Amino acid sequence: MKEQIKSILWTLRWVIAILILFLGFMFVTKILLPGYNEGVTDKSPIVSIQAKNDNDYKRTDEIRPDDFVVTAKHKNGKTSTVNVSDYIISRKHVERVGKSTSIDIKLKNEKDVSCTVKVKNHREPIIRFNCGNPDLKAVKATLYDNGELCFEGKGDVLQFENFPWLDSYDQQDDYPILSVTFEDGVIPTVMDNWFSGLETLEYVGKLPSTVESLNATFSNCTALKEGADWGQCSKLKNINEAYSGCSSMIKLPALPASVTVADGVCQDASELLEAPDMSKAANLETAISAFEGCTKLTKASISPKLKVMTSMYSKCINLKEMPEIPETVYAMDNAFAGDISLTKLSTIPVGVTTIDSCFSDCKKIEGNITINATPSSYNSCFNNAAVATKVNIVGQCKNAVLIATTATNNNILVNGKVPATGNN
Repeated sequence: MKEQIKSILWTLRWVIAILILFLGFMFVTKILLPGYNEGVTDKSPIVSIQAKNDNDYKRTDEIRPDDFVVTAKHKNGKTSTVNVSDYIISRKHVERVGKSTSIDIKLKNEKDVSCTVKVKNHREPIIRFNCGNPDLKAVKATLYDNGELCFEGKGDVLQFENFPWLDSYDQQDDYPILSVTFEDGVIPTVMDNWFSGLETLEYVGKLPSTVESLNATFSNCTALKEGADWGQCSKLKNINEAYSGCSSMIKLPALPASVTVADGVCQDASELLEAPDMSKAANLETAISAFEGCTKLTKASISPKLKVMTSMYSKCINLKEMPEIPETVYAMDNAFAGDISLTKLSTIPVGVTTIDSCFSDCKKIEGNITINATPSSYNSCFNNAAVATKVNIVGQCKNAVLIATTATNNNILVNGKVPATGNN
């Protein structure tokens, strides 16, 4: 039997030898060599990475690192797949608007090496409203299932007595409007009342540069926390009541230089902490009740050539400092009425003609107030003011004594003295 086996093996010796050589070749090329090359590649520095992700994400979906295939290019020219534990991604959820979201991917140990990849936003149209002017179909307001109302197309937008995106859509409970955006080709001039009372609105994209009027555009949008970017709106003049009643509003961008009227712009925006920067709004003349009732506001701002600030900062119960008043102002009636935290006073310029109830119920005001004007109307200017403090009127005012007597106490002085006529 052994002799037979030996004979068979001897007969097949070349076949066996070839088989052994083949298996050895396969072992070297498929196991040893790749392992060696991989080791060499791993030791070669990574010079760049790229990533791929074909998923489609809803707003509520979580973007995870292992959703990406990340490939590294090494200094030696070789490539390798990056382990999911070796990189981080910049965000976990897609943008609330748009077709895609940019995700930055960085290596944990080499943070200078990164890449950006766009992932798809799930965004299916629900309904479209034709709203172009003069061509009705040239512009469409499209509501997507992610809550985005996007104005798409090219041209101006038709004005409505009843806006179709507010009044004509009977399924808004299923697909509420959460955000508003505009494509570059959409060029409206008047956007008055467009979204007034839209309580579900949370976000507004960059406004078209062609807009001239935003009268009450976002009034009573109670979920809106930040004002839209209007910095490029060089023709914008009217922002009366634009954000009035926006009770969640906490921030508003600086006013464009072109704005001329801002009456009630943020009236009753009770969460607003600071008035928007008005330093470049050189054309703004009237801001009646602009921030009236902004109960959390702590910092005021005034445009350099403002004329009318009637009730501008009244009922701002957390405002502590009166801003510098421009020389152009002539109406200050009720300007700071009810500001119970107001302490520091500034100057009332020479051109002011009305200061009725200007500081009424400002119980904590104290120190000097310079009044260079001789106003013709000053009823109740200091009514119920300076309850436990002293205010001293100085300056060029010719009827300072009469103004002081509008107080209900003897705490309003003129040049350091209680008016000789006494107070009412």
